Amino acid sequence: MQRARAGLGVVLACALAAGGWPSRAGAQPEGPMTSLDERANGDTVTITPGARLVLALPENPTTGYRWRLLAAGAPVLQLLDQGFTPGPPRPGAGGTHHWAWQAAQPGEAALRLDHARSWGEEPPVRQFTLTVRVGG
Repeated sequence: MQRARAGLGVVLACALAAGGWPSRAGAQPEGPMTSLDERANGDTVTITPGARLVLALPENPTTGYRWRLLAAGAPVLQLLDQGFTPGPPRPGAGGTHHWAWQAAQPGEAALRLDHARSWGEEPPVRQFTLTVRVGG
């Protein structure tokens, strides 16, 4: 599992370095980076102050289902950026939604996302939760 996360980290680091998705701040923050995907659902991770956390979840907007960030981890985590990277260029193909945070201060933060349609009353089809501990 760690090897898969490390591999994803290398891919995302290369994408970020190459300008994979635009940053609101322009420059990328410095510090170690932890990359996670859907396998981290329900986990607790520990990072250091100033470190970056990148989360990548599969998403297919053509179905109407999108990830909604319900708890962003403030003030312990600062959301730096989010974006969508399309998958293969075929009709109906999904892609990956990415979020990037920076550990702003020591403490514990909760990240919570729902995967649901923006209309209607139906409950989310998936949920993602992650506890992030930022060491002092």
